[in-house]
Amino acid sequence: MKYPNLKILFPCSLFLCVMPVMGQRQIAGTVMAGNEPAFAANVYMLNDRSNGTTVGMDGHFAISVSDNDVTDTLVVSYVSYHPYRKAVQDIHSLLNVCLEEENNLLKSVVISAASPLSEEFALAKLS
Repeated sequence: MKYPNLKILFPCSLFLCVMPVMGQRQIAGTVMAGNEPAFAANVYMLNDRSNGTTVGMDGHFAISVSDNDVTDTLVVSYVSYHPYRKAVQDIHSLLNVCLEEENNLLKSVVISAASPLSEEFALAKLS
């Protein structure tokens, strides 16, 4: 029995298998905060914050970007450190980021609490 549609079906199935991979690129690297890995730092695209990941315990991350994101900027943010930004089109290999610490230290902390049984608030200022 001959299969005349097989010549058409086979190339189409290959195209459908490869299609999701086309237009995707993976950016990987490490993020350090001082001499230690920046565990749980955020890595995301500036214009599409739904495309993001977090840094692992070892400081490594990997994020997939589409060809449409070539003009976008990759952002790495971590508490008490300056955000790191780099244009995706300028990233050609593994990205090694060393975050710089911010000098804005808290001078005071305000703690407030409310009792569920009353409307009174407790307020304390720690300096």
